Amino acid sequence: MTTLTLRLRGVQAEIVERMVQAGLAETRSEAVRIALLQFGRSAGLIDERALFKALQRSAAEKRLADGEILQGIRRAKRARVPRR
Repeated sequence: MTTLTLRLRGVQAEIVERMVQAGLAETRSEAVRIALLQFGRSAGLIDERALFKALQRSAAEKRLADGEILQGIRRAKRARVPRR
């Protein structure tokens, strides 16, 4: 695991805040992680299959109650990315 301290300003900070406000991420840290995964995919830095398998393993390790799963589904359905 790597720990980073980031100072984001301007558009970068705004994007992270919008991701959280839209419900795409629960925290700013999670928003940055999501953005890094998306960048890695679009730049061809990570293999899609390997990523999917890693996400499946990670999800299997998390024990969530039924209510938490339903809440996550509702949040995902409500989430929209604000466009300008």
